[in-house]
Amino acid sequence: MSAAPLPKPSLAQHSGDASTTHVFTISEVLRELQGDFPDLTASKLRFLEERQLVEPARTASGYRKYCAADVERLRFILALQRDRYMPLDVIKKTMDAIDA
Repeated sequence: MSAAPLPKPSLAQHSGDASTTHVFTISEVLRELQGDFPDLTASKLRFLEERQLVEPARTASGYRKYCAADVERLRFILALQRDRYMPLDVIKKTMDAIDA
């Protein structure tokens, strides 16, 4: 039995005018992704950032602000982990190769 194909992550970085580009708070990212990943927590999102798998922008006061590309990147990473049982170090190498 073959695994379902995974969506490709967007390679777009934080670009565009903040007034025209929607940014997500960590709680909005959770709401967006918990339908597909019900066990996802804010702690897990922070952990993925710590492992340098995603790099959300920060406000002057230090709050994380995720762009749509960050959310799609997280969706891809979480799907690799869930559907392909890939460890995070392998996912990191995969993402580094995609970003290159």
